[in-house]
Amino acid sequence: MGDCAVIRNKKHTFDVYSKDRRPIKKDICNHKIAICMATVMNQYTSNLDASLRKLNQLDSEYAFALGNYHNYKQKITDNHHMQKDLDRWEARVIELSEEIQTVFESMTV
Repeated sequence: MGDCAVIRNKKHTFDVYSKDRRPIKKDICNHKIAICMATVMNQYTSNLDASLRKLNQLDSEYAFALGNYHNYKQKITDNHHMQKDLDRWEARVIELSEEIQTVFESMTV
């Protein structure tokens, strides 16, 4: 593929585009995952399929956890009994963020 770009879109998610402006992957929640996907696509071979699948899965899990965290955070002022759920989703977002950071550091300089 070669020379991929990461662009923030109007929905405040990220898209990866090829050099000739064709979308490769759209609506990526985390900018570090988008950068990793662009890095993989810049040097893409069939051996990197597993890496791409892992990045897709990681982004899906992160988007789901972050969405639930924000939903519970909005509801917590009226429903104090949801604090445990909020804490659980916050811990999951932190865990996924650390995993994303590890992957990001391994792929970038």
